[in-house]
Amino acid sequence: MGKFNQPNTPEKEIENHPERTVNKEGGVAFKANAKTELTLRTLTWLVNEPKFYGNSTENTEIKNLIASVAQEDPEFILQLSLYARKEMYLRSAPIFLLVEAAANQSCKPYLKQYTPNIISRVDELTETIALFIQRNGQIGSRGKASLPNSLKTGLAEAFHNFNEYQ
Repeated sequence: MGKFNQPNTPEKEIENHPERTVNKEGGVAFKANAKTELTLRTLTWLVNEPKFYGNSTENTEIKNLIASVAQEDPEFILQLSLYARKEMYLRSAPIFLLVEAAANQSCKPYLKQYTPNIISRVDELTETIALFIQRNGQIGSRGKASLPNSLKTGLAEAFHNFNEYQ
């Protein structure tokens, strides 16, 4: 064992820790709060891509985390979406967060502000609407769902960020 890399916490303390849990591989892990877990899951999530331990419930788990975090800090969902798009260069996860925020009443006041910054490419406009339709059903005269006005306004403002070529 190294001289400097010594465990700081006795093993008995770890075994009895109230936040101790088991990860999907069966190893020792510790529960994170909802914001931290949502951040970690979002920044390491390739939406609808297979994982070695299965992903059949991943979208549902992330939706539940979004709903949980939105109760305490609704703006955080959109801040995380913006961070994931602009700093981590993710594309699908930020759109997923944006659409879920549009479905959450407490997040709606922030949609207009964040949407134009989250949408960085022209195809993300249609991706956002496609995911909204997939989640809520057809929109407009053919369907029962409609885009929230704050999302419509944000998408319209994002549209003006692009030039004729784009």
